[in-house]
Amino acid sequence: NAFDFNPKVEKVTDLSDGVILYKILEFCEAKHFPGNGLTNDCKGDPQLKERNLQRLSSCMEIFFEDLKGGVNQNLTMDLSKIAYTDDASELYKLIEYVILAAIQSERREAVVQNIISMDQETQRKLMEICEDVMKRFDSGELSGPAQGTDGENNETEDFTTPEKSNRRASFGDLILSAKSVALKGSNEELEAEIAQLREENQKLKKKIEGKDAKIKMVYMEKAEQAEKIENLTHELEKKELEKSMDNSQRGKKNDKAAEQRRNIQRLKHEKGDLMDQLTEYKEKISTLKTNATAQITSMKKKMEKMQDDLDVANSKALDYMMVASKMERY
Repeated sequence: NAFDFNPKVEKVTDLSDGVILYKILEFCEAKHFPGNGLTNDCKGDPQLKERNLQRLSSCMEIFFEDLKGGVNQNLTMDLSKIAYTDDASELYKLIEYVILAAIQSERREAVVQNIISMDQETQRKLMEICEDVMKRFDSGELSGPAQGTDGENNETEDFTTPEKSNRRASFGDLILSAKSVALKGSNEELEAEIAQLREENQKLKKKIEGKDAKIKMVYMEKAEQAEKIENLTHELEKKELEKSMDNSQRGKKNDKAAEQRRNIQRLKHEKGDLMDQLTEYKEKISTLKTNATAQITSMKKKMEKMQDDLDVANSKALDYMMVASKMERY
């Protein structure tokens, strides 16, 4: 199912017609498994199922012979039992041969990527199967019991020849390399997102500083207007005092006082406009500060979560390195 072929497999016996297994190997190694000669709809016909299985088996034998440099490879399994009775032990043998062919194919990297995308328990089981079937393939004993049956293969693994050692090492390195690349990519994405959040945080801080500067300017303008009003008030009081002391110039002073009153009224209107502008700026700044505080708080939480994810990713990377070290010692 990791290869996303249809129909989906719900139970192991769904593979007994050989169709999905052949599609997997056709995807992995099209040269040895050409897309023809198979009957796709044969669930109810054992003869057609057996014909599919015979073609799959023949293609695998040729593929394994090429891997072994022309050495004949006979896959010992009863295809009739699989086709007519869905025999589990024989079907498990067939599945293990397919797994072996997939991890030795041209597109084995894609197979490994599918393996490491599965849950840990499934990965562990598949690794055990891969190790067992590769060991039997190296030793020329592919006819041994499959791991899915009651049989056990307890022989000591042989790394004495360069061919066996290099093949096993290359598969292990492929698994570790794929996991390391996945972890590295995840770490780089987290670090890039954290850097972006920090940059956005700096921009918001600059915006707030700019708004604070505008508020200070408004306060300064208000203070200047208040000082002007106060000066005009003092001047008006002085004129009124002079008016009371000099009745002969009452008319002129009244005109000047009226003019001063008009100026004061005009300045009061200007003051009112400035007060309205100040109130509007205060409301805008308050809204901006509230939004900015919420965004900064959200970004801080997100950065903390990303930092936690980064720590988890680094921890996983250390775990994988420990596994790699254990595999090398093994």
